[in-house]
Amino acid sequence: AFVLAYTIMFAAGGWLVDRLGTVRGLALSVAVWSMASAGHALAAGALGLGVARFILGLGEGACFPAATKGAVEWFPPHQRGLAIGIAIGGSAFGSVLAPPLTAWMAGRFGWRGAFLATGALGAVWVAGWLFAGRLAPAPVGATPSRQSERNATWAEVFRQPAAWQILVARFLFDPVFYFYMFWIPQYLSRERGFSLD
Repeated sequence: AFVLAYTIMFAAGGWLVDRLGTVRGLALSVAVWSMASAGHALAAGALGLGVARFILGLGEGACFPAATKGAVEWFPPHQRGLAIGIAIGGSAFGSVLAPPLTAWMAGRFGWRGAFLATGALGAVWVAGWLFAGRLAPAPVGATPSRQSERNATWAEVFRQPAAWQILVARFLFDPVFYFYMFWIPQYLSRERGFSLD
């Protein structure tokens, strides 16, 4: 459920952020993500968990397109790679920091409390982001003619060789990445006796 929604929102989230703007689009994405995270605490079975995971994917999937759009809007071309790298690196750092922090919260407040706490942290982030967004600089190189440019059609996007290169790379990389991400914890627990305690 999570990966399906996440996949849908990579494209749909980019479209949404184009319509709402970077600040509001990312705020909405993280708000949905945070509410879904807190919603895991209400799950009473597989269906409830699946619904929470699906909504979590809807929120989280739009964040990477929004972060990339923000880098393009707010940084000159020679700094965009670094800005996107910091955003994606921050995500990777969060993936390393989250498991022990979540295990600590679950041990202290129970697994439902851990989900509520992560949802609350997301709500705090959204409030800070909306405040900071009021201070965001105007898009780099924005002119009336540039602001009125039309969006590319899907057909135009798929005629670009770079679009196919990205799609093929993700098609080959993502299954391996998600296999390790989803199954290594279970392997470490069952085969190696690893515990969160």
